[in-house]
Amino acid sequence: PNQEVYRSGGRVKINNFGMRSDDITLKKPDGVHRVFMIGDSTLYGGSYIDQESLFSEGFKNHLNNNLDKIAGNPKQIELLSMGVNAWGPRHEMGYLRQYGFFGADHFIIVLPIGDLNRPKYGLSSLPYFHKKTAPKFAWEEIIHHLFWRYQQRIASNNGEVDDAFIQESIGIYKKMALMAADTGARVSIMIIPTCKDVQNGNLGDENYKVFARNMEDIPVEIYSPLTLLSSLKNEPKLYHDCAHFDLLGHKLVAKDLANHFYSLGL
Repeated sequence: PNQEVYRSGGRVKINNFGMRSDDITLKKPDGVHRVFMIGDSTLYGGSYIDQESLFSEGFKNHLNNNLDKIAGNPKQIELLSMGVNAWGPRHEMGYLRQYGFFGADHFIIVLPIGDLNRPKYGLSSLPYFHKKTAPKFAWEEIIHHLFWRYQQRIASNNGEVDDAFIQESIGIYKKMALMAADTGARVSIMIIPTCKDVQNGNLGDENYKVFARNMEDIPVEIYSPLTLLSSLKNEPKLYHDCAHFDLLGHKLVAKDLANHFYSLGL
């Protein structure tokens, strides 16, 4: 928490609760409509994306420019973006159990469906440096990262997990949604499509179908920007890689998410 740094040309602001957002108070101020998003690196955005270009920031700006479309006549929209590289449902649940939901009016879980496969591991097993032992030279970071990738490859199980693990992951997401609903928040799940999904025009992963079926009996709605992105699938700067948006992707998703938000009649 409490960092503002520049990396690869992008400003990265981490607030007092570890979010890539402006500083907030634990208690929601009067007159504020608070939207709380939690997810992995697809929400964090990557340090190559400047803070102002993130879809979470663009979403917030769209809402603040259209306050008359928000029920309750709020004076301001606060956007809490708790996205962390390599997080999955187990990490997100840990954060929620520690900090709660910040009095959010709308809680949004953000995930690519591949996060159902994500195990619970410590950051020590990932290619990051502790802030007290930052690399002194760029080559040190490159070598460290390449060595980590080599270790991952020789120890990999190719990302395969059994059905019980998938069902457990779905159960955690479901519990997160129910916990949020119990606070009175509106709950949404935002599915981030991969570049392959966009090219094919559908969320083709079989796990998505299982996930969606398991959410049918709880008060949650599922949204994905798939339709919009598929209509522009040949545009450059849509994806940085097959999982993470690039500048155009962030811009388009911010507007699409805002329009979806208005359509809910909140």
